[in-house]
Amino acid sequence: MLRASKRVFATALIAIATMLGLSLAASPAQAGYTTIYDCPPAYVCFYDHHYTNGDPVYKTQGTPYYSGSVWGVVNNGIPDGAVSDHFYLRYRYTTGSTWYTMCFHYAPGPGRYAYDFPSVPVNVSSGSYWGGEC
Repeated sequence: MLRASKRVFATALIAIATMLGLSLAASPAQAGYTTIYDCPPAYVCFYDHHYTNGDPVYKTQGTPYYSGSVWGVVNNGIPDGAVSDHFYLRYRYTTGSTWYTMCFHYAPGPGRYAYDFPSVPVNVSSGSYWGGEC
């Protein structure tokens, strides 16, 4: 009888939390993910300088609508296998040149999760996107 009442109580708590719009899942920060290079967990960040030298000029969890020049990129996505996992950067070196795509794994890897363009900033397309495995 005691086990049944514990189950009923637990079920009631879940129902109340659901009705109040509370989430029982941990946020990225609660789950142990940390900010790296001033880029919060579950974000991709663009820098108008090398990513180790200060704050990002743009950061987003969703679809990136940034079009402009960047020197550095950090994907601080979280390994969820869905939206905030791998990031595909669309970029080109000069106006009118060929567009390239570079895939970023979520931090800390394995694989590239941060990159500084070594010689010149690149133009980033608003066609960059979150996607599956690199």
